[in-house]
Amino acid sequence: MIPVSLLVVVVGGWTAVYLTDLVLKSSVYFKHSYEDWLEHNGLSISPFHIRWQTAIFNRAFYSWGRRKARMLYQWFNFGMVFGVIAMFSSFFLLGKTLMQTLAQMMADSSASYSSSSSSSSSSSSSSSSSSSSSSSSSSYSLHNDQVLQVVVSTFFFCFK
Repeated sequence: MIPVSLLVVVVGGWTAVYLTDLVLKSSVYFKHSYEDWLEHNGLSISPFHIRWQTAIFNRAFYSWGRRKARMLYQWFNFGMVFGVIAMFSSFFLLGKTLMQTLAQMMADSSASYSSSSSSSSSSSSSSSSSSSSSSSSSSYSLHNDQVLQVVVSTFFFCFK
């Protein structure tokens, strides 16, 4: 789990950067020079995103493409294959994590439900109420399984 202090520092830092950007852009005195500086350096700032664009490497990539076209083609293909494999493996890992989380949530909710129903059934002395709570517990478990099946089928339908 991510420490709360780290989260506060990161969000606070990004908030400070973004608010500073907003203040400088809305300032009458600094607006023109700040926007010119951002444009000259190829910077743009938005919430949780800083973009830097440059043409420094264009000449190098052009000359590499002219001299070593086959290597650049293979490099592109390798990157494309890696990206596709990484995308599908991330879908698999996210699905597996979703299944584990849902199974744990279902187990926790059924355990808390069964503990509350067992305490209520122990206070009643008739056997009919005890059989009623056990059938209620089994129907609750059946309901959890149905919810899990619906969530899983919806998840896999979305990624067909």
